[in-house]
Amino acid sequence: MGYHDLNRPLTMFAYASSMINGMVSGSWRRMAAHFVRLLIFTVLTAVAVPAGAQSTSTFSNTTSGTINGTTVCTTPLVRTFAVGNTFMVADVNIGILATHGWRGDLQFTLQSPTGTRVQLTNGDTQSISGDNFNVLLDDAATQLVNTDGANRNHSTSAPPYQNTYQPRSLLSAFDGETSAGTWRLEICDLYPAADNGQFVRADLYLRSAPANYADLSLTKVLIGNPPANGGQAIYRLTVSNASNSPSSASGIAVRDTFPGQFTFSSASGAGSFNAGTRVWSVPTLAPGASATLDIRGTISANAGTTITSTAEIISSSIKITFPGIKIIPVRIKIIPIRINSGVDRNQFRCGPGSIPVWTRINPGMHRNQFRCG
Repeated sequence: MGYHDLNRPLTMFAYASSMINGMVSGSWRRMAAHFVRLLIFTVLTAVAVPAGAQSTSTFSNTTSGTINGTTVCTTPLVRTFAVGNTFMVADVNIGILATHGWRGDLQFTLQSPTGTRVQLTNGDTQSISGDNFNVLLDDAATQLVNTDGANRNHSTSAPPYQNTYQPRSLLSAFDGETSAGTWRLEICDLYPAADNGQFVRADLYLRSAPANYADLSLTKVLIGNPPANGGQAIYRLTVSNASNSPSSASGIAVRDTFPGQFTFSSASGAGSFNAGTRVWSVPTLAPGASATLDIRGTISANAGTTITSTAEIISSSIKITFPGIKIIPVRIKIIPIRINSGVDRNQFRCGPGSIPVWTRINPGMHRNQFRCG
């Protein structure tokens, strides 16, 4: 079996020419790097999908119920999904169909058997006046729920669901939990004094993780103070295999993309680094193990210039086992670091009242991005 390229944006490293903003302001200032984990799956057979491979199970509740002045959020309408089979959850989506005269009044919350709660919609009792709620909530969606127009009406027939939107809080909070037990959907009316409706149905989609996989993460950080023009920059790559990962990972290769303003001088750490191809050959990583590589070079850029570099896992002996899933390259994004002459510091932050959060989305494997939450 050959190696597969892993194609997914995960992280990016950026720095510039003189003084760092501490990494960032506010909630991120203590964080040197952010990483997103990627589940990479071992090959069990080259012919068919094995029994232990990733699959999606659907659980439906079609018991209708009235949404009115009594279904406030302290005493919501509750619909449950009984999941009898046990597996580790790799991804969760949920479709909800409800009729209502003012969609912004509706609030939905999903709770797992372990007690993890995700509020799917915030509701907007002042602005979202369109009728009905016909939505598949999926972290992979590009548009947030309840941003499709204040007066737009949804249809009253599903599945298939008319709209696919990203929930207000991410369903990835359930990833890694055990599936078996009772999942609970709470439906409440934020403005019970007016406009009633009817819950029609909901469909819970649980994707399982295969039995054999390695849970890898990659980070990239600047070591020490950012350099001035002509100074030395040192940044560190770290690949880790999670302690609860069931499999070791071997044959890992990480490619670093040097920007034009960076001149490589040396590399030191675990494994070996090829300066010509810019590929780091990482040693085999058992569960709980990690490896690091320090890359040194000289910066040639004017003060205030922002230099962006990327790193990606390009191959591994651990492969995906099921057909129909495109394996895409993995990148790790690190918050921009600006370096300036003098005392001026540039900051990377979200707007008032929100913080940067990483998003794990799963359209096939994992698509990852950062947003303000």
